[in-house]
Parts: sequence; structure tokens; C-alpha cells
Amino acid sequence: MIISKDKLWQWDTNRFVIVEDNPTSEVHFATVGSDEALVVQASDGEAQIPNSLLQDGVDILSWIVEDGGTVEQARLSVTPRQKPQDYVYTETEIKSYESLASKIDGLQEQIDFIEVGSYILPTATPESLGGIKVGKNLTISEDGVLDAPYAAKGDKGDSGEPGAAATVGVGNVVTGDAGTNVSVVNSGTANAAVLDFTIPRGDKGDKGDTGDAGPQGPRGEQGPAGAAGKDGAAATIAIGDVSTGEPGTSVVVTNSGSASAAVLNFMIPKGAKGDTGAQGPQGLKGDKGDTGEQGVQGERGPQGEQGVQGPQGDKGDKGEPGIQGPKGEKGETGAQGPKGDTGPKGEDGYTPKRGVDYWTDADVQEIQDYVDETFVEMTDEEITEIFNSVFYGTD
Repeated sequence: MIISKDKLWQWDTNRFVIVEDNPTSEVHFATVGSDEALVVQASDGEAQIPNSLLQDGVDILSWIVEDGGTVEQARLSVTPRQKPQDYVYTETEIKSYESLASKIDGLQEQIDFIEVGSYILPTATPESLGGIKVGKNLTISEDGVLDAPYAAKGDKGDSGEPGAAATVGVGNVVTGDAGTNVSVVNSGTANAAVLDFTIPRGDKGDKGDTGDAGPQGPRGEQGPAGAAGKDGAAATIAIGDVSTGEPGTSVVVTNSGSASAAVLNFMIPKGAKGDTGAQGPQGLKGDKGDTGEQGVQGERGPQGEQGVQGPQGDKGDKGEPGIQGPKGEKGETGAQGPKGDTGPKGEDGYTPKRGVDYWTDADVQEIQDYVDETFVEMTDEEITEIFNSVFYGTD
């Protein structure tokens, strides 16, 4: 990292940059737009900015160089100002020029030595520069340009040995527990798959008719291994349709895909119907159930058509007397009869007394008013006692 120790102004002198990570590297300085750079050797993590570069009032570019390569770069901002009257130019940066000139002179001596013919160029290696020879399919022009012409396409190489073709085979097929899932395991390899199937047992079906049992045939001997075929694409396996077959048939696995992209379809037979179990013992007689509610009476059906009148039957026996009919309406009043003879004189009658034998409406109202005025403030017990005294003769 390159950092200026102070703010830089035009006409400044003796200004330094800090070189933190590269304390002894070379630091190159150049003003923006310049084609030449001045080299200063850093010491103790600092390098002096050439005073001549601070005279132009433009920014200065700086680089840290190690082993011929740039490892860091920075731009140093320079603020323009008027030239001070007491400005004194120092030759700090001239040492860099002299150092460069000395190196250039040394290179020139080497060049002169080579031109004389006494110098032998060392052979180039991956670690160092040196001379090389023009090899096969390379050309070099008179002005020293090395060229590698485009090489023509060579002949087609021989075909390689054919590899083994991918195969898919069926290995063991076993019956799993009812209710489990179908399991397919490759016990072979990716190019020679051997699929082992575990197919769950189906639910026990209805008992079928007993068929004739056929003899178990012997298992044939395994055939010889085929010749190794050409390497094919990696085989793939997918599960297709899974259907239920008829009871007593065998499990059928078919490949509706290809040898290298198998799509396996399964037909799993339905289990045979089981035997009917023995009849269990008769259970105890249950309690008599409650009488159910009477059902709703159905609607009366339509009257049927009148049938054909049958022949007249024999005269029946005399029936019981019928129920007496209702009383007839009162007849009209008859004509007044003749006046009868005068009867004997009767005894003197009893004349009713007011207040004893009868009461007038006025008497009743007067009694009512008296009761209302008398009983309005009496309790129920007092009223009851008075009534008992009047009607029952109790005190």
C-alpha cells in the first residue's frame, strides 16, 4: 500500500510516501500523462517523491515493483499553487537518474560484448531466460519473428476396443408382507443391472376352484457369459404400470422401455380366496327389544271401478228392528178449547217480604257499596272471619 505522509502541493520538496507492505521495494514515480518514470529505492518503509515531479502541479502516479513485476499502484493528488520566492530545487531525485544511467551503461557493455561475438547465450529454461532453437512445425522470419503455422488435421486414429453394453436383468423375486411397498434393488452394477424384486403379498381372496397341480420343473443351468460389448449409456430404470392379475397366475414383469432405459410394468396376481372358517357357537339369547313405534297409516287408495252386477240372490231372513229414528219437530199449536167450569175458591196466599224473601236491584247495589267501603282496609283473615260468622254462625 502506498500512502503519502503529507498533503502534496506544487513546488513542495522532500515529501515521502509510506510503503507499508513492501519496505525495501523499488517505487516508480511519474506525472500523469508522462511516458517516463523515475525509480526510487524504498528504505525502512518510506520512499522520497522526486522533487522535480512536484514542479508541474499535476497528480503523480506511483508503483511498487518487485522482481520485475508491479505489485501495487496509487495516485497521489497534487494541488497547484504559485511558485514560492524561496523555492530551492534539491537533487534528491538525481540520484535515481544516476542509478538508472549506471544500470543502462552496464547493459550497454553487455550488448557490446555480445556484438563482438564472445558471448554465448544460455539455453532457456522454465525458470530463466535464454536462447531457444527453432523446432519442428516452427518458422522464423528474417527479422526474427517466430511463427507456429497451423498444423493440418491428422488422420483419424484407430477405434478403441468396444466396451461392454449396458444390460438389465431380473434377479430374485420374493414375496413381501401384505400392505408393504414394492421394493426394487440393483444387486448388479450401473452397466450390468440385476434387479431384485420384493413384491408384497396380496390380500387373501375368495376361495377358488381347486385346480390340478402341475409338477415343478427343474431350474435350468446358467448359460455362459456373453462377450463384452461396447460401452453403452448408463442404464436407467423407472416403474411403469402396476396392475392386479387373476388369482393363481404368476407375477409378470415386462419392460415397456428399452434395454438402457427400462420402464418396468408389474402384474401382481390377486391372492386365492381363503377357506370358509368353522361356524362359531351360538350366542346367548338377547333381551326382548322395546316395542317399536306404530308406523304412520298409509293413505287410502283410490276406489276401484264398480264391478259387473251379479245375479239376484235369494230373499234373506227378516232383519233386526232398526234404531229408533230422531224425534220429530214440534207440531203447530192446536186451536183453543172451550172454557171450563169455574173451580172452587183457594186458600189465602203468602205475601213475600222485601229484605227477607226478595231483594230489589237498589238493595243489592246498596249492600255492594257497603261491603266495598267496609272491607277495603280489612285483611284477608278478617274478611274470612266475618264470612264464617255470617254463613256458618261461627264467632
